[in-house]
Order: sequence, then structure tokens, then C-alpha cells
Amino acid sequence: MTRERALTKLELSPAIVSGTRGWVQARWRRRDGSKGDVFAHFRPKTEERWYLATILLDYPTSARLRDVPLARIEQAANADAEISQWIMESSELELDAQGRRIWPRHRLKRPTGRRLDDAFYARVATAYIGAVAHGLNPAKTLAEDSDTPQGTVNRWIATAREKGMLPATTPGKVIA
Repeated sequence: MTRERALTKLELSPAIVSGTRGWVQARWRRRDGSKGDVFAHFRPKTEERWYLATILLDYPTSARLRDVPLARIEQAANADAEISQWIMESSELELDAQGRRIWPRHRLKRPTGRRLDDAFYARVATAYIGAVAHGLNPAKTLAEDSDTPQGTVNRWIATAREKGMLPATTPGKVIA
């Protein structure tokens, strides 16, 4: 990106789109004088972070879509306490018995290749923690979600523990 195309200003404000809360309007200005705006909808990544899931843009062309500063909008939404609170209050998360929000459970998908990298084991750990948080048997749940034998899933969980992605535990105990 040339210096002339760099952002000089990015403003975020809460918005309601088609009667749905949780949208954020992002407006930006660049050094070359060009302006842009887009509506963005976020989903939970973790309990403290959001990721940009959907954008609405009038007259989307290839050039206009490339011009949207997606990463900057996501960073700004996560850094702004007011916007983050707006997204949190508008999100459609389930509530547990104590009225606390339950984050969506990540469902593990069976890997397509034979090579299992650290990113895969991170997904195993995320799915394991999500299953425990929802009160489910984690190994059995991951096996059902991924349509994989439970023995294979147990090896995946053990490898994730060895890599430090899950805390150590004693056999037979579920600790996340």
C-alpha cells in the first residue's frame, strides 16, 4: 500500500441493519482524500475477541471490496470498549442456569489429509474446551462431531496435551 492510500481516520459506530442489532458502521478516510464506509457484523472468536463475519457494501465491485480495511476494522472493534460491549449485548449467545453467556461450541471436523499440524491440535483443544464448557463428555463429543473412532480422538487429545494446548490431567479426569 502506498503512503497516499494509508488510512488517516477510521470511525466505528453501533448500527441496526434490517432490524438486527450487533452491526457496526465503519467509515474511513485515506490520505489521498478517498472515503469509504461499510456495515460489519461480528461473531465471537473467544470470550474477549470478535472476528469480522459479514460486511455489507453498496455496489460491491472488486476494487471497492479490496479497498475495505478489514483487519483495521476488526482490530478497532476489539480495541473499542463501547463497540465491543454493543457487539456483546447484541450477540445471540445462550445463557446457562446462572444467566452467564455460553459461547458457541466449536465442532471438530475430521482432517482431510494425513498430516496433522499444530493448527489442527489447536482446533482439537478448542473443541475439547467447548465440549467441557457445555457439560459434555469431550472425547465422545469430539468423536461424534468428527465421525472418528474415539481411540483416534483420544490420541489427538493426548497430543494436544503434550504440545501444551491443554493442561495436564490424570487419566479418566476431565480437566480443561
